[in-house]
Amino acid sequence: MNSIGDKKTDKEQADRAYQLMFDTAAGWLREKDPREIARLSGALYDEEENAFRISMMGRPLRIDWPSCLITPRPENWQFLVLLHYLNLADGTPASGERFSFRDMKDGMVRGGKFEFTADRTLGRILKGRSEEQILAACAGLGGIPCEGKGDVNVAVPFLPNLPVYLSVWLADEEFPASGHLYPDRSIDHCLLIEDAVTAGEIILHELELQLA
Repeated sequence: MNSIGDKKTDKEQADRAYQLMFDTAAGWLREKDPREIARLSGALYDEEENAFRISMMGRPLRIDWPSCLITPRPENWQFLVLLHYLNLADGTPASGERFSFRDMKDGMVRGGKFEFTADRTLGRILKGRSEEQILAACAGLGGIPCEGKGDVNVAVPFLPNLPVYLSVWLADEEFPASGHLYPDRSIDHCLLIEDAVTAGEIILHELELQLA
């Protein structure tokens, strides 16, 4: 009984924490002009419908204004990252230049830890996968092949001005399959390190689902 009660309490605490963060993020956005939000973020704003249109990993989303409710509703953390992106984006376009989570502002500790974990996760989920399987899985995230140093290189359009690049080295006789995520250099202009790490975790989670 205690374990069930503890799980219920944990969920209630998580729900309260999420609601507080949502209210804060939505409050920041409501102080801004929606047309300016659209201009800086790359979203489209329909004044007749009072709604934004935006794509996340190739999937179209609608964000009603000023409620900030999203349809179809993504997972909680995707929801928050998207709201934070709309609030922070300063109009800087994607550069096409690979960057590092650890080199982001305040990213040395958390960004470095995420990169280590992400590399291990990619090694696990890419094991035994062919180039065709990897490309098909990335296509499910809106990814398109691009130039890079890996055997397989894909740009995932996480948000309009923020692609995240995946490089994969296929297994050979000496080494197992491995991979690495690189955010575009524009990431420092639209997300804080906490949201950047969450964005990376979302991509890893979605990629694993596609490969399942």
